[in-house]
Amino acid sequence: MRRALRLALAAALAAGVLLLGVGIGRGTRWQVVVEADVDAPPAAVQAQLSDLTAVAAWMFDPNDPTFRDAVTIEARPGGPPRRFSWDTPETNGIFTLVSVEPNQGITYEMEMEDGAAHAAGSVRWTATASGVHLVWTDAGDLGMWPVGGLLTPILEASLRDHFARGLDRLAARAAAAAP
Repeated sequence: MRRALRLALAAALAAGVLLLGVGIGRGTRWQVVVEADVDAPPAAVQAQLSDLTAVAAWMFDPNDPTFRDAVTIEARPGGPPRRFSWDTPETNGIFTLVSVEPNQGITYEMEMEDGAAHAAGSVRWTATASGVHLVWTDAGDLGMWPVGGLLTPILEASLRDHFARGLDRLAARAAAAAP
C-alpha cells in the first residue's frame, strides 16, 4: 500500500514538473492571423472598420446576450469614439482604436482581464476583383507565466475561431450595406 502511494505521488510530481516545464518553455505570447475574402465593395468594408459602433457589432456576436448588453462605447468630445469596453461574468476588456487608415484598415490595442493581458493588432484589407481580402492579426501576452504558457495554445485556438466568426459578421454587414 505504501509503495503504491509513493508511486502515485512520484507520478503526480513528475506530471507537475512536466507541465511546469511545458509552461515555461511555451511562453505566454500569442499571435493569431485570420484571413477572409469579402464580396463587398472596399468602401463598405472600410465603413465597417472605421466606425467603432460597427466594430463592436461585428467583433462580438450580437445574438449572444452575454455581450449584447455588455459593450459600452465611450464618447469622445469633438470626434468619433475611439474606445469601447465590455464587462461580462466571464471576461472584461477595453478596445482602443489606434488608427484608421483609409484604403488600408485599422490598428488597435486591447486590455483584457482587468489589464492582466494586453494585445495589439490590425484588420487590413486589399481590394480584389470580387471585393476585398481581409487579414486580421492580433498578438499579445497572456502573462501568468508559467501557467499562461499552458493556456496560450488554447487561447490561440479560441481567438482564431472568434476572429473567423467576426470576419464573417463584418462581411455580412458590409455586403448588406453595399449599394
